[in-house]
Amino acid sequence: MKNLIYLLLLSMTIPSCKKEEARQVNQYTIEQFYANTRFEGGTFSADETRLLVGSDETGIFNLYEITLADGAKKQLTTSTVESFYTIDYVPGIQCSDLQR
Repeated sequence: MKNLIYLLLLSMTIPSCKKEEARQVNQYTIEQFYANTRFEGGTFSADETRLLVGSDETGIFNLYEITLADGAKKQLTTSTVESFYTIDYVPGIQCSDLQR
Protein backbone atom coordinates (compact mmCIF):
# COMPACT_ATOMS: atom_id res chain seq x y z
CA MET A 1 0.00 0.00 0.00
CA LYS A 2 2.84 2.39 0.88
CA ASN A 3 4.52 1.71 -2.46
CA LEU A 4 1.26 2.44 -4.27
CA ILE A 5 0.96 5.85 -2.61
CA TYR A 6 4.58 6.70 -3.51
CA LEU A 7 4.00 5.57 -7.07
CA LEU A 8 0.85 7.69 -7.27
CA LEU A 9 2.67 10.78 -5.94
CA LEU A 10 5.56 10.21 -8.33
CA SER A 11 3.21 9.93 -11.30
CA MET A 12 1.59 13.26 -10.35
CA THR A 13 4.94 15.10 -10.28
CA ILE A 14 6.37 13.82 -13.55
CA PRO A 15 4.05 15.85 -15.85
CA SER A 16 4.96 19.05 -14.00
CA CYS A 17 8.68 18.53 -14.68
CA LYS A 18 8.46 19.22 -18.40
CA LYS A 19 11.04 21.56 -19.87
CA GLU A 20 9.84 25.13 -20.35
CA GLU A 21 10.53 27.08 -23.50
CA ALA A 22 13.30 29.67 -23.40
CA ARG A 23 12.07 33.27 -23.43
CA GLN A 24 13.64 36.19 -25.23
CA VAL A 25 14.92 38.70 -22.66
CA ASN A 26 15.50 42.30 -23.72
CA GLN A 27 18.94 43.75 -23.02
CA TYR A 28 19.40 47.44 -22.17
CA THR A 29 22.49 49.62 -21.87
CA ILE A 30 23.35 51.33 -18.60
CA GLU A 31 22.58 54.68 -20.28
CA GLN A 32 19.06 53.48 -21.08
CA PHE A 33 18.63 52.24 -17.52
CA TYR A 34 19.63 55.59 -16.00
CA ALA A 35 17.49 57.52 -18.50
CA ASN A 36 14.32 56.17 -16.84
CA THR A 37 12.05 58.68 -15.17
CA ARG A 38 10.72 57.74 -11.76
CA PHE A 39 7.37 58.84 -10.36
CA GLU A 40 6.26 58.61 -6.74
CA GLY A 41 3.20 59.52 -4.74
CA GLY A 42 -0.11 59.92 -6.41
CA THR A 43 -2.50 61.91 -4.25
CA PHE A 44 -5.87 63.09 -5.55
CA SER A 45 -7.08 66.64 -4.96
CA ALA A 46 -10.21 67.12 -2.84
CA ASP A 47 -12.38 67.49 -5.97
CA GLU A 48 -10.61 64.50 -7.62
CA THR A 49 -9.76 66.45 -10.77
CA ARG A 50 -5.98 66.57 -10.26
CA LEU A 51 -3.23 64.20 -9.17
CA LEU A 52 -0.16 65.33 -7.21
CA VAL A 53 3.01 63.32 -8.01
CA GLY A 54 6.76 63.60 -7.61
CA SER A 55 9.13 62.92 -10.49
CA ASP A 56 12.88 63.02 -11.08
CA GLU A 57 12.62 63.97 -14.75
CA THR A 58 14.68 67.13 -14.11
CA GLY A 59 17.39 65.13 -12.34
CA ILE A 60 16.00 65.75 -8.85
CA PHE A 61 12.54 65.07 -7.41
CA ASN A 62 10.12 67.95 -7.93
CA LEU A 63 6.33 68.11 -7.61
CA TYR A 64 3.94 67.96 -10.54
CA GLU A 65 0.19 68.27 -10.80
CA ILE A 66 -1.57 66.24 -13.47
CA THR A 67 -5.03 67.31 -14.62
CA LEU A 68 -7.04 64.12 -15.02
CA ALA A 69 -9.40 65.49 -17.68
CA ASP A 70 -6.69 66.04 -20.30
CA GLY A 71 -3.49 64.60 -18.78
CA ALA A 72 -1.76 68.01 -18.74
CA LYS A 73 1.21 68.06 -16.38
CA LYS A 74 2.22 71.26 -14.54
CA GLN A 75 5.53 71.52 -12.67
CA LEU A 76 4.91 73.01 -9.22
CA THR A 77 8.44 73.14 -7.79
CA THR A 78 11.70 73.86 -9.60
CA SER A 79 14.35 72.87 -7.09
CA THR A 80 17.83 72.02 -8.34
CA VAL A 81 19.32 71.35 -4.90
CA GLU A 82 16.91 69.40 -2.71
CA SER A 83 14.13 66.97 -3.56
CA PHE A 84 10.44 67.51 -2.93
CA TYR A 85 8.20 64.51 -2.22
CA THR A 86 4.42 64.29 -2.18
CA ILE A 87 2.46 63.74 0.99
CA ASP A 88 -1.00 65.15 0.35
CA TYR A 89 -2.90 68.20 -0.78
CA VAL A 90 -3.31 70.67 2.09
CA PRO A 91 -6.48 72.80 2.05
CA GLY A 92 -5.75 76.53 1.75
CA ILE A 93 -2.09 76.09 0.73
CA GLN A 94 -1.03 76.74 -2.85
CA CYS A 95 1.87 74.65 -4.14
CA SER A 96 3.46 77.85 -5.45
CA ASP A 97 3.86 78.88 -1.78
CA LEU A 98 6.26 75.94 -1.33
CA GLN A 99 8.81 77.13 -3.87
CA ARG A 100 12.00 78.67 -2.54
